[in-house]
Amino acid sequence: MFCAVAFALCLPGCLTVHDSQQGGQAARVYLTDKKTVAVLPPSALGRAFESYQQIEGSFRGQTYFFDAYVQADKDRLVIVAFNSLGTKLFELEHERNGVRFSTSLHADGMKPEYILEDFQLCFFPADVVKKNLEAADLSFTVSREGEGEIRTVSDQGRPIIEIRSDGGEIRYRNLLRGYQYLVKGN
Repeated sequence: MFCAVAFALCLPGCLTVHDSQQGGQAARVYLTDKKTVAVLPPSALGRAFESYQQIEGSFRGQTYFFDAYVQADKDRLVIVAFNSLGTKLFELEHERNGVRFSTSLHADGMKPEYILEDFQLCFFPADVVKKNLEAADLSFTVSREGEGEIRTVSDQGRPIIEIRSDGGEIRYRNLLRGYQYLVKGN
C-alpha cells in the first residue's frame, strides 16, 4: 500500500519534512514512465476508514517489515508507519490542500504522493479509481475470484499493477517497477 520497499531501503538519518502544495491542483504521480495520474483527495474514499496494518514488502531480493496505522475521513487521511520496535518511521498527512510528510529516515527524492497513490489503488472505490486512471489513458479492471477481488491497472493492454484482496489480506504487485507487498489488517 505504501511503496513499502522504498522506505525500507532508506537509511536512518535526520528528520525530513516535506510539504506538497500544488496551488489548489491535485499532485500527480507517474504510474508508467510517461503517464501521470492525479492523487485523489481524501473525500474520494467516500467513507471513514481506520485500520492497523502489518506490511511485508519486497524489492530487489530484499524483504522488509513494518506496521502502519491508517485513519481517514472526508477531510484528511493520515498514515503512520512503525518498525518492529515501535519506533515511528514516517507520518503522512493528506488534506485537500496538500500533503505533509515527516520521517526519521534518509528519504531524499521520496515523494509521499506515491504512497498515497498505492493506498488509493488498494482502498478507494473501484469506480473512482477507474475514472481517475482512464483520464490518464490507463485501464482499470476489477474481477472476482471466490470471495476476493482482483484489481488490475494496464497500459495499452499490458498489466502494470495487480492487487488481490481476500479475507483481510491485500497482495500488491507493481509489475513495472518490480516491487510487491502483502498487507494484513483489519
